[in-house]
Amino acid sequence: MDNKFLLSIRIVFLGVFIAPVIFLCVVLAMQKDIARPLTRADDPFLYIVIIVATMAVISSNMLYRLRLPAVKTLTSNSEKLAGWRTLFIVRLAMIEGATLFAIVALLLQECQIYLYIAAALIGVQTLNFPKPASIQNDIELN
Repeated sequence: MDNKFLLSIRIVFLGVFIAPVIFLCVVLAMQKDIARPLTRADDPFLYIVIIVATMAVISSNMLYRLRLPAVKTLTSNSEKLAGWRTLFIVRLAMIEGATLFAIVALLLQECQIYLYIAAALIGVQTLNFPKPASIQNDIELN
């Protein structure tokens, strides 16, 4: 694994990570003078956002763990790295989608619970930061 690959993966990570953060900042700036309750009784998004967020985190980890053995069986290091990159991008995209959904619910419903869910998902996303040692251990590079 060379530095060029690691740099490209980190750029992808930062692009996927920064987009929801910037969108959240824009939404918060738009709603700066609005008093946000924690939640509302008539809020249709509450359970949907919680289910989508939970399923995104669980399924992204499960998909990664289920597809990793297929990547390990590839013969060359370049094939392994390409397969891992695909898994990594899918994993990031699933969590990013749930984060953006929570931010859109915050924009529409103006309830603080969506801010907390989006912040938690952004925190989960930071745990996926690509480290050379974890990449090498995950796909067993030669």
